[in-house]
Amino acid sequence: MDPSGIIGVIGVAGHIITMCTKLGLNWRDAPGDAKKLKSEVESLHKTLLETYNHLIQDPDFISAFEGRHSAVLSDLAAISNSDDSALLFTCKQELGDVLKRLQKRLNGSRFGRERLKATVFGERTQSAIGSLQRRCQVINSMISIDNTRLAANTNLEVQSTRKHLEERDLDEKKKGILDWITPIDFAAQQIDNLERRQEGTGQWLLESPEYQTWVEEDRKTLFCPGMPGAGKTMLSSIVIEHLQDRFGQDSAVGIAYLFCNFRRHDEQKPRELLASILKQLYWDMPVVSNEVEKTYEKHHSGSSPMSKQEIVGCLQSVMSCFTKVYVLVDALDECRGDEGYRDTLLTTILGLNETVNVSFFATSRHIPEIESYFDGAPSIEIQATDEDVMKFLDGHIYKLPQAVRRNKELQGEIKHSIVQAVQGMFLLAQLHLDSLQGKRSAKQIKDALSKLARGSAAYDVAYDEAMERIEGQLGDQETLAKDALSWIVCARRPLKTLELQHALAVESGTTELDKDNITELEDVVSVCAGLVTIDEESRIIRLVHYTTQEYFERTAERWLPDAQRLILES
Repeated sequence: MDPSGIIGVIGVAGHIITMCTKLGLNWRDAPGDAKKLKSEVESLHKTLLETYNHLIQDPDFISAFEGRHSAVLSDLAAISNSDDSALLFTCKQELGDVLKRLQKRLNGSRFGRERLKATVFGERTQSAIGSLQRRCQVINSMISIDNTRLAANTNLEVQSTRKHLEERDLDEKKKGILDWITPIDFAAQQIDNLERRQEGTGQWLLESPEYQTWVEEDRKTLFCPGMPGAGKTMLSSIVIEHLQDRFGQDSAVGIAYLFCNFRRHDEQKPRELLASILKQLYWDMPVVSNEVEKTYEKHHSGSSPMSKQEIVGCLQSVMSCFTKVYVLVDALDECRGDEGYRDTLLTTILGLNETVNVSFFATSRHIPEIESYFDGAPSIEIQATDEDVMKFLDGHIYKLPQAVRRNKELQGEIKHSIVQAVQGMFLLAQLHLDSLQGKRSAKQIKDALSKLARGSAAYDVAYDEAMERIEGQLGDQETLAKDALSWIVCARRPLKTLELQHALAVESGTTELDKDNITELEDVVSVCAGLVTIDEESRIIRLVHYTTQEYFERTAERWLPDAQRLILES
């Protein structure tokens, strides 16, 4: 928005407020009209001042988002300057006319009440005030979202910086031991998860009696199953954050966590996962563990890896140095069930309770084989609450077209329809919201809302619609989307963003990479209709959910028939 345009409207509005105060006192036959105008213009004046102070008078705001995503800055960049300038110009012109006529009234010119009322409450004037105020309110709401996200990111960065400084000061021997135990680190995924969290979500779990008992009492297990896409991983991250906030400064309490991932089966075997738990707890130990040190020396200062049995022995030794240890494992269903991997992991963790004080938290889909390990243990069904879905929609509704952002009633209808449709599946709310981004009118949006998929087949319907939107794009955009999806779906491990960019840049029949052929990541994500996301901390580009992978495994012949050929020829 143009600063001079904002200042101009603020100035005219200020004059009108002053005159309305005077007229409200002298205009005996219509005090209510004067008060109404004064109230509307005061509200606009206040909203414009907030926008001006945030975007123009606070240079630190824009600089704070250098290299970061900003909802408001992206919005302002996406909308033509002429759109906002036209709103400012029209409103200033209408208010200027009102000001002139009120000045005449104040100077003694006489004209009737109805004429004055028409002057004050003309349809064009009310429309101009309303349009500009709604636009500024959208901007101010996005600024609030940005500030909340910035505060969360800054907090995470401070924690990351603090840990980095602590690592730098660690004894060189302990650093060597940590590197030797395992290279696997789940901290980056935890940071990415929390950056996606909508403020205030997940409180229902933290406040539940089952969770509070699990936190307070010793040797407790809490199992949290849920349907696909219910938000289990996000809630796991929320629990981890809660424990770290509460016990992070208590050296007597240990916290370790794992995020199982179907894409990482090769590196997420029981030995590696148990080693990651050991590494996290050993990191937090105020002293060096004699058992770990002896094992390290036994392997000639880390020249060979530990066995699983040695890891378990070191785990028992390290855990005994804490008064209590919390172990959290997300997505047990994504840990390999064949070859006994999942059984070994669960048996080992649950068995540690016999000698040390371990409280175990786990999430999974409903799988009888997994649920049998938690017979008799307290459990909480994970599903997206209406309140959490509503908070998510409130935080992302700004992504929708102007037809939505300027229409509060339509926003309410969208939120109500999606909340009713998702039936506890958080992922479905995201997919439904994404499906509305291409709609350009209120009618199109309402038609789409009436057809929102529900029930057990909802994911397949939502994914079908996403692929149909991809096929409805321009030829080059459709090709880019399908090529990107082919690489991500068929990859044996998670792809880094640069790896995918290079893979997409290689043309059939060539042997060298042409850097001029590299596609911007933003373009890749935008053409994939919400099916692809980037983990900023780890720079991994992936499908939005495990169910998306399962969908493409079932429908590859329909949507990605050339995927294998594409990869073989690249």
